[in-house]
Amino acid sequence: MLKSEPEKGISPQAELRTDIFSDLAIFDAEMTKVFDQGWIFLGHRCEAREPGRFFCSEIGCTPVVICRGTDGRLRGFVDACRICGESVALAQWGATESFACVQAHQRYNLSGQAADGGALEPIEIDDFHGLIYGSRAPREKLLDYLGPVAESWNEIIEHGVEWELLMTFNYYADANWKAYMQPGDGYHVQSLHKIFSKAIMPRAGFYGRKARVSPAYGSILLTYPPLDYDHFRQIAWRDVNSPEEVSIPGLSVLQEGVAGYIGMVFPNTLFTARNGWDFKMYQIMPRSPERTLVFNKVYCRAGLTDAQKHVIQKEQDLWSGPMGLNAQDDNLNFEWQQKALRGNTLSRLTIARHPGEDNGQAEFESPQDGEAGYRSYFKRWSRLMNLSYMPDANQKTTK
Repeated sequence: MLKSEPEKGISPQAELRTDIFSDLAIFDAEMTKVFDQGWIFLGHRCEAREPGRFFCSEIGCTPVVICRGTDGRLRGFVDACRICGESVALAQWGATESFACVQAHQRYNLSGQAADGGALEPIEIDDFHGLIYGSRAPREKLLDYLGPVAESWNEIIEHGVEWELLMTFNYYADANWKAYMQPGDGYHVQSLHKIFSKAIMPRAGFYGRKARVSPAYGSILLTYPPLDYDHFRQIAWRDVNSPEEVSIPGLSVLQEGVAGYIGMVFPNTLFTARNGWDFKMYQIMPRSPERTLVFNKVYCRAGLTDAQKHVIQKEQDLWSGPMGLNAQDDNLNFEWQQKALRGNTLSRLTIARHPGEDNGQAEFESPQDGEAGYRSYFKRWSRLMNLSYMPDANQKTTK
């Protein structure tokens, strides 16, 4: 909910400072306190399954490379030569026996060591259900950092299943990275999405779903129901099928009335998953206070046929790709908000408080179209930054 003028009866607790979306000093502090000292999703172990395989990612604005050593161990390093700072990983993914800096003519082995005794800067790496997280200076262990999210992955990602990276796509937006952390489209309500208004809302009961919010961790998980794809295709998809309509072996049986999951993991990961055959991770990568890269990775169960993979790819292109029905609306919404903030035409950001919300609970259910998850997100952000998220409040928060 965006408000241009103060509204009577709105508590300051339900407001956001507008400068946290544009201030360079706040952005720089986020890179250290939120990213370097937190645990950031980087990729899946299938991207570096064999010795010599590597992939690149980012922690905040810091490029990192993850590789599988000859000893089978997964390691992570800042992707910067210790002599000149140039990248040593010359591709996004690949296989190599060593990393090389073409500027300084320095070579590093898969353990990050150089022949002259120098070394790449290491980062902490942890593997949970095959999901690779990294940190430059973690405050706590990964499971303590994830909290209830770790339990959620037990529901979402089936144990003992081999996965593969099916596709990636990315796009830029002239908006602050935090604008994207709006779980399940709850904050920028789904009526902004023309496809939801026309196809899903009237037929699927999407607004009847409950979201599971974890206030202390700034995370949220919600389920979505089986969709009426016949109606969906009549409105927008034409002849495109969903993977739910094709034969995929070994499909997990979800609870009745649940077709999949949508969620948010603090600080910069959104995900969608349909248990047993594919899941997608949205990596929200900050570039500057008003520039963001959205990097999407789609994973599928290993062993699917080319035809089955093609169905998943077509659906992703239509839904979440750079020109997808959902992605276009999101980018325009966030860029318009950023322009309004920059031009001082938007003076107030309000997060409505849902009646009955209990801030003392470790976890509670909230309407999917409510803003409890977004508010929880900023409370955790505020604790880590030691900075109030409320407007006109100079006092520091207490941990």
